Amino acid sequence: MNKFNTTFALTLLIILFSSCNQASLNYETYQQAKEANLFEKAWIPKEIVNEEIKDIFFQSNLDLNTCIFSFSTIKESYNFDLNNKLNNTEVKVQGINTPTWWNLGVKECQKFGKLEGVIIALDTTKGILYGWRTNLETINTFGFENIITQNKGKYPSDISFFENNDIAERIKKLTKNRFVEIVNNFNVQSPISHENSIYKLTGCKQHNCPSFFTTILFDAKMDNIQVIIDQNGEIQEFNEKGKISLTESLRMK
Repeated sequence: MNKFNTTFALTLLIILFSSCNQASLNYETYQQAKEANLFEKAWIPKEIVNEEIKDIFFQSNLDLNTCIFSFSTIKESYNFDLNNKLNNTEVKVQGINTPTWWNLGVKECQKFGKLEGVIIALDTTKGILYGWRTNLETINTFGFENIITQNKGKYPSDISFFENNDIAERIKKLTKNRFVEIVNNFNVQSPISHENSIYKLTGCKQHNCPSFFTTILFDAKMDNIQVIIDQNGEIQEFNEKGKISLTESLRMK
């Protein structure tokens, strides 16, 4: 057997083995799924599981450690951020042939988020939650759209940055009692700049920037916010999910 035929045969075997190793399961109620030990292996994050869920669909590829799932839920909010919009709702899960009805359901969802290596999509109109667990590289190709990413090149004051939006609420929650100071001293501003998935905007106190200078960073791939306050040389950082790395060119903007 020549090299081409050998490679083709091996590829075909891998495809066939991966396809055969997919498991598709359906449960009408939470209790049925629990009795089948669906939740024990933590394929579905425990934060989104409760006794009220029903019409549970689950499909996995054990060899590739990937899965997709969906279920009906009466909850419209969870204890993690689900107020984003994905700039790409095309689901690509390695080793799983996602059903057409499932893909269409994801595209109709209004809220998205990430949790424990799982991308979550919620249709608040129909009360259906979708999720897919895949590798980190694939997860990071999904960028979150918000008031920052949708307003590149604009000044914060032109888009009412600190008013009635999810990002402002997250900054307020992150910085706590310093939020009011940040807003009151965000007078001299820079437009929103970015490189790849990292976004940056700054604001400082009018006529006295060194006394209060704020830098806000957003990583669209990791859905992460970092706020840095420089007050007369004293630095205070607020990291939502960890420190965001900047290129030298973005640091200078």
